[in-house]
Amino acid sequence: MIGYELEKSLQQFLVDEELQWQRRGGEKWILAEDSNSSYFHKCADGRRRKTQITMLAVKGQEVVEAQCLKEHITSYYKQLFGDAEVASMHLDQDLWSPNQQIQ
Repeated sequence: MIGYELEKSLQQFLVDEELQWQRRGGEKWILAEDSNSSYFHKCADGRRRKTQITMLAVKGQEVVEAQCLKEHITSYYKQLFGDAEVASMHLDQDLWSPNQQIQ
């Protein structure tokens, strides 16, 4: 009984892995009707490598450590999209005469 459950679990794992590689392989995988070849694995891995940030130059210094990269990118976007500064502009109350003011 346990053997069948393990085999079923293994089969499901293999199907899930195949689907993952199909998603990563993109439309070439579907058009070529390929089944899990090393060529498509390399294509998927190459695409991931091209989009991965491995180094940034910050104030003339290279940042390569993953945690430092994450912190720098997070702080950059927090600063970029953070709270807007509130203007401290106030009008003088005596600017208009009382008959020009809306109450």
